[in-house]
Amino acid sequence: MKRSIAIWSLALGIIGFVAGANAQETRDTKKADNNQNNAQRNNAQGNQNNAQGNQNNAQRNQNPQAGQAGQAGARQGQGQAGGAGRLDDFVASCLILENQNEVAAAKLAQQHAKSSDVKSFAQQMEKDHSQLISELEKYAQNDFKNRRLEGRGSESAGAGDTGRGDQAGGASRASGKADPARGGEARPAAGTAAGANQGQAGQGQVGQAGQAGQGQAGQAGQAGQGQLGQGQGSEVLHTQLQIKHEIADQCLSSTSKELSSKKGEDFDQCYIGLQIAMHMKMIDELKVLERHVSQQLQGTLRDGREHAEHHLEQAKKIMDSLASNSGGNKNRDSKSSDK
Repeated sequence: MKRSIAIWSLALGIIGFVAGANAQETRDTKKADNNQNNAQRNNAQGNQNNAQGNQNNAQRNQNPQAGQAGQAGARQGQGQAGGAGRLDDFVASCLILENQNEVAAAKLAQQHAKSSDVKSFAQQMEKDHSQLISELEKYAQNDFKNRRLEGRGSESAGAGDTGRGDQAGGASRASGKADPARGGEARPAAGTAAGANQGQAGQGQVGQAGQAGQGQAGQAGQAGQGQLGQGQGSEVLHTQLQIKHEIADQCLSSTSKELSSKKGEDFDQCYIGLQIAMHMKMIDELKVLERHVSQQLQGTLRDGREHAEHHLEQAKKIMDSLASNSGGNKNRDSKSSDK
């Protein structure tokens, strides 16, 4: 009996030991599973954080690019707007010179024309071209109000005036000071020095701020180059306008000299012939210029072209009338000489 009890006690002890071992193993397995799950969750969270960090870095990298693109677009827009304004200024200034010549020739015709039709036509020319000058002055910094238009029958006098003007303009360009005859604008010499200073400042920023400094230096360099390019473009337009000024003075001098050498009917035919040629040129010139200027100036040029077309038709009719009268006078003179 005692032996049986001992055997049963031993068996129960073995069973308890095995059960305890199995329970411990189960707990260890669950703990290992929990550790694995925690590791997986930690890895997933880390990967998610890394992905978020990469995305934030990408956004930070894109923002400077977007900012640079926006700045480049703004600079381009400003350059285009500035270019359109300078072109309008140049075109309007050139047309003012030509229309001033028309007014000067019209005044001369009113004094020396023989035909009443020619005198009336000249009065209309002075009025219409003066009105067009007033409209063009809204777009031009150079209104040329002080331009000497009277007494230009001598070519040498005109050449002397333009020579002095060119020397004065050259002195202004060399000194970098404003040139009142060209709208009071400062010459590009100062702009060139400013571009150089910006470049030096950009280099200093590179040394101090690394990559960020390099980006700033690159932007400053681009801005400096843009300002220098605009200054050079402006200087080219000023030079071309000075040449146009000299051409206009020379044309007016030649026209005045030719008209002053004519009398009576010869003067009338000479003046009207010049008007036909000048208005044909003006109409073609305005057609081309309308395609390149701003919309605001286009309207002014269109009105000027319509007036020029009307003037051309009037001049042609007057020329036909002068030719008929001249033919009749020649026939009468021939008959008188035969008698």
